[in-house]
Amino acid sequence: HNIDSVCIEALSVNINDRGLDQATRSLGRLSSEVSRIKNSDSQRLQQEYQNLVNGLIDQGLLDAPANDGGLASNVLNPDVLNEAVPGNIRRAEHFIGFMKKVVEHLKARLRSVAGPNGGVQSETPLAF
Repeated sequence: HNIDSVCIEALSVNINDRGLDQATRSLGRLSSEVSRIKNSDSQRLQQEYQNLVNGLIDQGLLDAPANDGGLASNVLNPDVLNEAVPGNIRRAEHFIGFMKKVVEHLKARLRSVAGPNGGVQSETPLAF
């Protein structure tokens, strides 16, 4: 009986509007930071590619690009840039999207539950 009370206390979570609003703001800041890092990595890769092409042209190992040539624009394909973004950043975007859905679900549940204890309701894992 005593161990049950300890487990219930240890595994219980208090969720309120203030905490969910803070979570939403934090996810927004995290999303902005991931976008900033993704953009800087893309720009850095594009600059390195441009330096490589210019170096090959300067050494005479590559013909100067013609207007209709394959390297005419000396710009990496956007697909290459997107794939060059580290996987952990791509996964971060998926994680942030998932967490936003969880927070929105919890906000909706908090708004919809009107109980005698001010919106407190006990849920089992299956109900969640």
